[in-house]
Amino acid sequence: SAASDVYKRQRKEREADIKKKENNVAERKAELEKAQASGKTKKIAKQQKKLQEAETELQDAKNKLTQ
Repeated sequence: SAASDVYKRQRKEREADIKKKENNVAERKAELEKAQASGKTKKIAKQQKKLQEAETELQDAKNKLTQ
């Protein structure tokens, strides 16, 4: 049915969005580790904030999938 196709397409889009956001979280973690290695506190704080934002976006995307 058309409704079923729409649901499947939305699910695929949401799964793709989750993958994208998981990759973003992984990148932010790597950036944070690099900042921590540099020892620059401002840079570390900035990267921690970016990581938290990426993790929040990922969780939101996962929540949408289960709705």
